[in-house]
Amino acid sequence: MKSIILIPLVAVILIAGSFSALAERPTCNRFDAFWDNNSAAFAVNGTDATMNGIIDGTTPGVVAALLRDHPAVDTIILDYVPGSDNDSANVNAAQMIRAAGLNTHIKNNGVVSSGGVDFFLAGVNRTIDAGVCEVGVHSWAGGGIANPAALPRSSVEHLLYLRYYRRMGIDEEFYFFTLNAASANNIYNMDDTDIASFGMTGAAVVFAPERPDIRIGKSGNSSRQAGNNQYSNSGKRQTLKVQLKKTRPAKFNLTIENDSNAYDYMKFKSSRAGRSLRMTVFRTSGRRKNITGSVAKSGFLIPSVNPGELAKFQVLIKNASSQKKGRQNFKFTGSSSLTGSKKDVAVAKVSSR
Repeated sequence: MKSIILIPLVAVILIAGSFSALAERPTCNRFDAFWDNNSAAFAVNGTDATMNGIIDGTTPGVVAALLRDHPAVDTIILDYVPGSDNDSANVNAAQMIRAAGLNTHIKNNGVVSSGGVDFFLAGVNRTIDAGVCEVGVHSWAGGGIANPAALPRSSVEHLLYLRYYRRMGIDEEFYFFTLNAASANNIYNMDDTDIASFGMTGAAVVFAPERPDIRIGKSGNSSRQAGNNQYSNSGKRQTLKVQLKKTRPAKFNLTIENDSNAYDYMKFKSSRAGRSLRMTVFRTSGRRKNITGSVAKSGFLIPSVNPGELAKFQVLIKNASSQKKGRQNFKFTGSSSLTGSKKDVAVAKVSSR
């Protein structure tokens, strides 16, 4: 006996501007006027729950009811899931599916697009029938942004889905692929080569938790800085004493390394200088850049940091005047923008002679 649970599904609004080099699956002509305009629902039959409809704000509650009332279900079969109208709800509902250890499957002649594809990626084991009709992706638009593909990778607007994809074990390049595959009002139908290239089927990859590692020292050589593999919220074992002479600036360096096994988007943030001191901060890995304004305010975002990759910084601090002898403990934090909870702290104890 089948039971129907009405559930809204959250769509992932993806991408802009078509890639002529992509060889997409032939156009799918399956349309379902009912499920194109109604919240997603699950039809439960034994260990399977077949999903149809639009993911929306009610979906997390419906998924919770499904998991509570049908503990024998181990596979979500996506039949006609054309997208979502609430990205946050989609992410929340999908993470419930992952946490429960359920598999996902797109059935023969299935249409799964936009947020529906993101929901599919939540499965711990993911399969797609050979006769699938559509696995569609596209860009998103909204909040005054018409073409997210034109935004730099360091833009915070990318973080919602980058966070989600990392938790699902999906490479960040899948997100940027969607941003270039089709505009927000079009769909790119992924073929088998696309699906394989991003590891969308099979057992989900499990990435290690984010782990930023900050170091500090007078030398720009990270191997000579204090704090390697010393993770602290207080700066313990990664503290540097800095002495100032009149108005001559003192220089020291910091490095943040990605100690996880997968990509991260890290943030470098510092204390503000008090009235008696002046601080300037440069990013020195890559092209030298003055990042003082962002570091002391919201923090400087470092995009696409690969495992083992280093981001390097130089700090210059001086007394505001020869009459003032400044003293301050500066806290420098390296954190993951994909979690917000993983961070590592170094401290510079600045005093004047």
